[in-house]
Amino acid sequence: MNNPDSATQEQESTQEREQLLRELKKQTRQLAALHETALEITTRREMPELLQAIAHRAANLLGTPGSTIQLVEPGGETLTVAVVYGLGKALQNLQVHRGQGITGQVWAAGQPLVINNYDVWGGRLNSLPSGLIGSVIAFPIKLAGKVIGVITCHTETGVYEAFDQGDLQLLESLSRQAAIAIENARLFAIERKRSAELEILHQASLRLTSSLEYQPILEAIVGHVLQLVDAEDAHIFLYDGRTLHFGAVAWAHDPEQKPYIEPRSDGLTYNVARSGQRIVVPNINAHPLYENHPWDWDGGIIGLPLCSGSQVYGVMNVAFSQPHAFDENDLRILELLADQAAIALHNARLFTAERQHRKQAETLRAAATALAQTLHLDAVLETLLDHLRQLVPYDSASVMLRESETQVAAYVTHGHEKWSDPALARRVVFDARTNPSVHILLHEKRSFLIPDTREYPGWERPSGAEHVISWLGVPLIAGGEAVGFFSLDKTEPDFFTEQHRRLAESLAGPAAIAITNARLYAQAQQDANTKATLLREVNHRVKNNLTGIIGLLYATRDRTRVENQAEFQAVINELIGRVWGLAAAHEMFSASGWQPIHLSDLTRQVIQSVSRTLPNGKKLSVEIEPSDIRITANEAHNLALVVNELTTNTVKHVLSRRSAAHIACRSECSGGVVHCLFRDDGPGFAADVLSGERYNMGFDLIRSIVQDNLGGTLSLYNNDGAAVQITFPASLPEEASL
Repeated sequence: MNNPDSATQEQESTQEREQLLRELKKQTRQLAALHETALEITTRREMPELLQAIAHRAANLLGTPGSTIQLVEPGGETLTVAVVYGLGKALQNLQVHRGQGITGQVWAAGQPLVINNYDVWGGRLNSLPSGLIGSVIAFPIKLAGKVIGVITCHTETGVYEAFDQGDLQLLESLSRQAAIAIENARLFAIERKRSAELEILHQASLRLTSSLEYQPILEAIVGHVLQLVDAEDAHIFLYDGRTLHFGAVAWAHDPEQKPYIEPRSDGLTYNVARSGQRIVVPNINAHPLYENHPWDWDGGIIGLPLCSGSQVYGVMNVAFSQPHAFDENDLRILELLADQAAIALHNARLFTAERQHRKQAETLRAAATALAQTLHLDAVLETLLDHLRQLVPYDSASVMLRESETQVAAYVTHGHEKWSDPALARRVVFDARTNPSVHILLHEKRSFLIPDTREYPGWERPSGAEHVISWLGVPLIAGGEAVGFFSLDKTEPDFFTEQHRRLAESLAGPAAIAITNARLYAQAQQDANTKATLLREVNHRVKNNLTGIIGLLYATRDRTRVENQAEFQAVINELIGRVWGLAAAHEMFSASGWQPIHLSDLTRQVIQSVSRTLPNGKKLSVEIEPSDIRITANEAHNLALVVNELTTNTVKHVLSRRSAAHIACRSECSGGVVHCLFRDDGPGFAADVLSGERYNMGFDLIRSIVQDNLGGTLSLYNNDGAAVQITFPASLPEEASL
């Protein structure tokens, strides 16, 4: 008989074993999950990805729909929600103070906290809407005993008392792993930032040492500043020992290239320049240098001297749009860059000083090159004044050129527009007989310097020259004669020096030669224009004469009555055609400026001229292969007569029998010989014409022109019509005909 108590005990024992088995399986799963979590988060190096992975794993471990990770901000004043996973998007961008809300209390106490019903909990944040969260579990993330953040998991509303001691243990294990992973990621970020900073500094060093020009160096400095720190702008002002001058600026969000404001004499920039010491202002509203000065920003700024030894070359200001706590890393990086910048500026200053000695020779060479590129007088004079300004910094200047034995006039002026109408300066004329300084320049041929024209008794002040105080005149001598002089002036007295005089004289020699050449060129151009005008007049008259001859021939043909009227008119028509051919050639050469023309163009033009004489109902089609062969004017007039005779022959023997005829022409050049083929589609030449037994005035004329005038040969044959082959030596080289 079975014992009931024994059965009950056995049943309870079975249930206990099953419960233990379930707990064991759960713990196994949790341990496996923790192991997977550890593997995942320890491989993450980027902070955003790491925090996302931790939040995701926390929610999965505890089986909740949402989780957050909040980190203590630098300075330890607030907790900021870094990651929100799943439920609770409203928590994004939330900032919590110590002791505020569940995470603030966990942060303050350094102990975990479980809230079974968040909506009825007295410490809930009013900024979060009710009905958003059910139960919450929060655990501190500690590193070396210090809370660096808080991890939370929460259920949705309506799910309460969801967390137990086992969840706390899981979250504790995860928080330990998270603390290590977060610190590793932070160290990795710091190391990467330092590596990037070192690379930027290295690149800055390369950039700064790759140039000795001021502006590229300055622009490189401010550009690298914004790469190193998250600033709003960076300015550099150069210091000459007394005054600051704007050097360069870089803006984080604006390509503007002007300084924000000129430095105040008692402001931060001048204080840094005079003391040679950096000044750090975390908040301008709390610094005495910015008292009683309204600003449209309330950020932080640092001023760093750019100095080598005791020499201050400039000041670099780095400004932030918000108050900025400058940490040691910021200061270290900026001072390293400032030191490099100071060395680069020192080298640039040395280079600039040395370059001043080379600039004179370089300017003179550039002027000589520029003058060699033009022969136009105005361009020559403009070039001279442009290069003269690089040698001698004048306020206004003129080139005065000789127009007679004693008179000079201003041809080109620079700079006068700042004080008066430039036209007044260009109308100035001086006479050496009444002006002592002009006499010295033209007749004594030496430079003349007046420190102050107001104190010079012989000074002649024309209208519009009231600004001229210090004056320098340098004669332009070519072939032993002064062709004019440079006139330079400044508005301040005692400006020009003997060095300025020597520099201007170094340009005066090549200037005089260039002016003389430009004047000769202008005279040659004038002569060429005169010849061109005469040629145009001759061409016009020749054209008119040829047209008049054609008109007379037409009148003679139409009004003259002879016994054999048809033969008479045919002869006149041939003469008209010949004159039209000559007129066509003349017109083509007139249009080309009597330069060689294309043979194919001439052939087409002459055939078209013959076509004008065709009676109604007759049509002549032409096919001319394009050719690059060019011919001279003499060849053109001879070939015009030949083509005219051949075309007239086609009209006479082909169109007399039918209403349409076709002409094909081809020309080529090889071995210095031009080959021309003229064909029509008529009955061809008669046998006695081919053999030369029959006299033909037209072909005798063609043969005479080809042989005697062109030095060539003429061949007649039949090939589906009459064909004429003409060869003659090319007058132009083959390459010139291409």
